[in-house]
Amino acid sequence: MADQNPAVSPSTDNYVLGKGYLMIALITNGVAGALADVGNCTKFDFQPTEQSVEHMSSRNAVKEQDAETVIQSGYTLDFTLDEISVANLTMFLKGTLGGQKVILANTNTNQYYALKFIPTNDVGPKWTHNFWKCKISPNGNLPLIGDNYQEMSFSGKGMSDRTNHASSPFFTSVAGTTTTTTTTTTTTAA
Repeated sequence: MADQNPAVSPSTDNYVLGKGYLMIALITNGVAGALADVGNCTKFDFQPTEQSVEHMSSRNAVKEQDAETVIQSGYTLDFTLDEISVANLTMFLKGTLGGQKVILANTNTNQYYALKFIPTNDVGPKWTHNFWKCKISPNGNLPLIGDNYQEMSFSGKGMSDRTNHASSPFFTSVAGTTTTTTTTTTTTAA
């Protein structure tokens, strides 16, 4: 079983065979709702992003870079789901429910989501990633005919949520193992 915390490098204990599951919540009026398990996630990648401006000194015959300042930061996501549930298909179609099993496509194009990746890997340290606010879009087609299981690919662009997470407005990555809460109900005879 994986250690709870990353080892100090160099250490083979830091090698990770990534496994885990994804939970997603709708954001309504700037507040994330309850996280829901979206089922089997066959791929999940994220990348912190930044844009910077270089400063060049013109004091010599050849310009020399002497500074660089970050002017924009964020992150991008890519993930794939293979459970074609009503909730997942609604997110893929950027829709709303028009009945119990009717999705009105392209009627919810300004929806934001909060995402949480929960690790279950047995090899290497476990890192839980919380993405506070993200705009999610379909990333490719949904194959309706084929010899493989259908999959829905998504891409996401991270947004700042400084209102709710001032110290880390984009996301947090926390080392440690996941915990499971168990509720026990006891019945006493009257």
